[in-house]
Amino acid sequence: MAEFDPQKFLILVVDDVPRNLQIVGAMLDRLGYATTFATGGKEALARLHNTQPDLILLDLMMPEMDGLELCDKLKSDSRYASIPIIFLTANQDDHKLLEAFQRGAADYITKPFNPNELLVRVKTHLQLKYTTDQLRVAKAQADQIAKVKDEILSNISHEVRTPIHAIMGYSQLLIEGEQDEEKVKWLRTITNNTEQLLSLFNNIIDLSDLRTSELEELDLDDFDPKQLVQQILINYQRQADLKQIKLTSDIDSQVPDRLLGKTKYIEQILCHLLDNGIKFTPNEGSVEIQLSLLPPRDQEPNPTEFKLYFAVKDTGIGIDPNLEHNLFVPFSQADQSPSRSYQGLGVGLALCKELVDILGGDINVISEWGYGSTFWFTITCPEPPLNYQAQAFSAIVPPLTVKADPPPNITELTGNQEITDQPEKNQLRILIAEDILVNQKVLVSQLKKLGQGNTECANNGAEALKAMKDRDYDLMFMDCQMPILDGYQTTTAWRTYEQKHHRMHLTIVGLTAYAMEGDRQKCLDAGMDDYITKPLSLEQLRLILTKYHHLGEPQPQKIKAPLDPASTFTTVD
Repeated sequence: MAEFDPQKFLILVVDDVPRNLQIVGAMLDRLGYATTFATGGKEALARLHNTQPDLILLDLMMPEMDGLELCDKLKSDSRYASIPIIFLTANQDDHKLLEAFQRGAADYITKPFNPNELLVRVKTHLQLKYTTDQLRVAKAQADQIAKVKDEILSNISHEVRTPIHAIMGYSQLLIEGEQDEEKVKWLRTITNNTEQLLSLFNNIIDLSDLRTSELEELDLDDFDPKQLVQQILINYQRQADLKQIKLTSDIDSQVPDRLLGKTKYIEQILCHLLDNGIKFTPNEGSVEIQLSLLPPRDQEPNPTEFKLYFAVKDTGIGIDPNLEHNLFVPFSQADQSPSRSYQGLGVGLALCKELVDILGGDINVISEWGYGSTFWFTITCPEPPLNYQAQAFSAIVPPLTVKADPPPNITELTGNQEITDQPEKNQLRILIAEDILVNQKVLVSQLKKLGQGNTECANNGAEALKAMKDRDYDLMFMDCQMPILDGYQTTTAWRTYEQKHHRMHLTIVGLTAYAMEGDRQKCLDAGMDDYITKPLSLEQLRLILTKYHHLGEPQPQKIKAPLDPASTFTTVD
């Protein structure tokens, strides 16, 4: 803090005895303080209209308006509430002094004044106020910087994801219909590298959110740790198959089937570690996920809590012990040499470290250069109470309202489901609200590939709202960022109209290229039913259509408002 300078501070002295004003004023003047005076409460309020003191010395006992009444008025006015007040009093009554503190006093000085005591107390409270004011300014500046940072990241996210959406969407569609193996290989290379770029971008965004403490607050899920591990292995099997890597698990039978934990974070950590294990393991190697209890349950002091040990063990290139200390530092690599074997910015492990810290656990690595590595982390999870209503743990299909991009290097996203051009038995009438034409075309083509060809497009929220009023739709994909009316405003307006005119509930799935923490809740708060982020894969769309396959089935007769014969929508060929 800068050196204390009395000349920078103005002190208001309020006392109905002129002699007291002279004495206190002389003390303060000798040290260089600027002073102003009032002989009563009303005069003090008049002074405050014209000037803002840094400190008020206030006599407790005065006629007409005493010090307590004036203190109440000042503390109830936001313009003056932060000004510290030191009472001047000859009253030694403890109850009176206690009441003064309850009214907002910062301190008190008894009469007759001890000059040294008065000056020390004045200096102490002025220094405290100065520090508080500086912190308040610094916080406001930090909040503004954080706001600008969020806006920049949101805009970058939107601008990056929008072209990636077109690249990935059309690449996947071309792969499905291409017979030339060499062209298929080229297209898969495009898709895989685009997914790697997207994965890196997501890691940077997530790490930024973690570092600014703006990560979405998650409730504890009722989950099965063993099932979680097995499902992650299934999700990464195709990626491992590309390098002929053997994926296995070693799960301790003592691990409970039901625990409470932040499943999204646990899954994210495991996916990053497994992805790294596959990435840094040569062809025909092996990667294993281990899950056990630390310590064993019979040694656990709290029988309702379990310390889980997760590890990802690979037969990869290993890590030089001299470089291990940088592993969990963002934008650093174990191998910084120009001839390094693998590329990357080291963001994933830094993100893992941040997530493990949030979960209250530990993370580290055991590695031998040239022989492989074992990345491990521990977390403590409580056991659900007996009356806990288990939440549905969706490990096979991640919740569609949560951002979940596919892991990089997966070239076939359809599992055992065949993507086909044949029409589905249950045809849905689908409305797409999207202001970017190429995104409209990609989504229409993807839906057609999945057998849903009955689609219409609106170019902004206003057009979408008119189309919804004029026609009945089974499902709607709503872009969140559009001109005239954005997706949030359009959804809110439609829900109001829907209720007022007794229309059947329209299922609305939010589409966004922002993918920032809090976007999911913003979509749900606006009235959307689901939320997915761009770029959209065929698999994501297939899961959405599977989830809402019942929408095209016959429904009870709808009571509708009269349809407007004029309509504003476009059909994309």
